[in-house]
Amino acid sequence: MTRQYDNYADLITFSRSSGGTALRPISYGDELVTNGTFDSDTDWAKGTGWSISGGVASYDGSGGTSGINQRLGTDYVVGRVYQLSLTIVSNMGSGANTIYVTPTQSISGVHLDAGSYTFNFVPTATNAQIYVYGRSGEALTIDNISVKEVLFDQPNAPLTLFNHPAGIPRIEYDADGNVLGLLVEESRTNLLPYSEDFSNAAWVKSGSAVTTSEADAPDGTKSAYEVDLNTGGTIYETVTVAAVAHTFSVWLRADEPGQIRLARTNLGSDGTDVNVTTEWKRFDVVITPTTTSDGPQVRRNDAGQLSKVYVWGAQLEAGAFPTSYIPTNGATATRAADDASIPVSAFGYNQSEGTVVVEGLRFGTSAVFPRIASINDGTTSNEIYATIFGSTNQAVTHVVLGGTVETTLSPVTIGAGLFAKIARSYKNNSSYPAINGVAQAEDTTVSIPSGLSQVNIGQRPASAEYLNGYIKSIKYYPRALTAAQLQELTS
Repeated sequence: MTRQYDNYADLITFSRSSGGTALRPISYGDELVTNGTFDSDTDWAKGTGWSISGGVASYDGSGGTSGINQRLGTDYVVGRVYQLSLTIVSNMGSGANTIYVTPTQSISGVHLDAGSYTFNFVPTATNAQIYVYGRSGEALTIDNISVKEVLFDQPNAPLTLFNHPAGIPRIEYDADGNVLGLLVEESRTNLLPYSEDFSNAAWVKSGSAVTTSEADAPDGTKSAYEVDLNTGGTIYETVTVAAVAHTFSVWLRADEPGQIRLARTNLGSDGTDVNVTTEWKRFDVVITPTTTSDGPQVRRNDAGQLSKVYVWGAQLEAGAFPTSYIPTNGATATRAADDASIPVSAFGYNQSEGTVVVEGLRFGTSAVFPRIASINDGTTSNEIYATIFGSTNQAVTHVVLGGTVETTLSPVTIGAGLFAKIARSYKNNSSYPAINGVAQAEDTTVSIPSGLSQVNIGQRPASAEYLNGYIKSIKYYPRALTAAQLQELTS
């Protein structure tokens, strides 16, 4: 029997307990809020102290914690991703404001200064309502409330660095619009409390000036900052870190091409000059702090370098390679790991023979053995897997029975930034491997494990070893293909 699914999300069991960014085509559906520009005193339920007049909704602070709310339209669908946007016209208080989508959860619990904001969420029931709460004694004025469905991967949609809500898989694209695949990463923490607000005092300005800019940021908002640097000028954020390898990354753009330096605050050999262009690009450098307050910096190293750059999305994370951007606003933030799997019952797995063909890319450099895909019994003792491992990106595929590797295959080195196509056919006493169009010799003594129950995607079963990379495809055939077929499928 053939099983059909509308998309990969219906087949994969996926979890990630936090948001996660990825570059992908993003567009939006129809407006679900009525009278979000407040041109009349209707359509909104108003708590004590709220009024609508002059095209805005205002709270005078007299009603305690009082809100204004509206039920979403009937076109709303449970489980899909939506974006709520609004404008804070003025906010006279200093306490945390709450924007709430019932029956899910608060999607903001910080003080919101005047400006435009967007929040992505996944409602869980059909009676969803949106609320904006004011605080007792603190006047608040809002406008331009909108809720629209987020539409992923539509043709001709603009590439946007999108912050996916918790539990939503990320399909990433490169800057030219080519699909990279499902992004699977380990957990990381952005140690910089202010990743986008470079005007904040946490960013020290030495021989430099920071001003707001109307330049579009990589996430589509006008939140980039202009940094003017004198010779030797710098901006840096002081953070408490351990004296081990960290990766500092930041998006940079300039009005004309040129160089700028990324380094640690106490300048040393780990600084590097980067070539900034007129297009946004994320740059990174590995730095090893020498003291616990040795943070990252953007610096004009000499008179020949750029005196003005636009900056956005700074990140400092423990580790020797960068992972996806983690936005912060006043505190450090952690992106949880991506966990993806498929029960073999979902696609009619054949326990006696089969073929697996995968295509993946790994940007991590540690020497662990994460799987692109692994068919297993919940352990590493019985599995059929393909992996890219080590600092030199070596690809290999094996059959494991009772903790013993049943098959032999010399690892194949994959060039940095290149995808590996890996295949293995298997049945008792006959197994063929192939990598990037090259088939290796048949193993005629292999024994195939039985009782395999799940497919782990981008992760070694029962461990925290994550691929830190992209999975473009996983193909399964319920029969053992020939060596010639494997060679063709991996070419």
